[in-house]
Amino acid sequence: MKRNLDLPESFWTQDRSIYYFYEEGDPTEKVGGYFRNNGSFTLLTVPKSGHFVPHDNYPVSKAFLDDMTKEHKLQCHDTSTKGCRVNEEMCAAMNNCSGHNGVCMQNGQCQCHSGFKGSDCSYIAWVIPM
Repeated sequence: MKRNLDLPESFWTQDRSIYYFYEEGDPTEKVGGYFRNNGSFTLLTVPKSGHFVPHDNYPVSKAFLDDMTKEHKLQCHDTSTKGCRVNEEMCAAMNNCSGHNGVCMQNGQCQCHSGFKGSDCSYIAWVIPM
């Protein structure tokens, strides 16, 4: 598939990382969205924000800008041992690709075996004879 950005295929298949951030004066860890990096390019997803992130969520916007100006890319700010990757949680949420119906890939998405479909490979791919 032709893409508008000249990024390696590995960018599109890597799992997203959770963007944790902290508001000034508040030690509570918050989730600001999900991101992927490739060199100086960052793809950021902020659920429920549309293109109004700076207006609707100033603290996370400031955290994004701080990272981009200091580190030139978004960073994982998780202080626990769980990390920022979501692939294991995604596989578990997909019922590990419905057991033997598929294989969970490195990015947390399912690759369905022949005869199965759906994000969790739980649907049988029916073929209508002609």
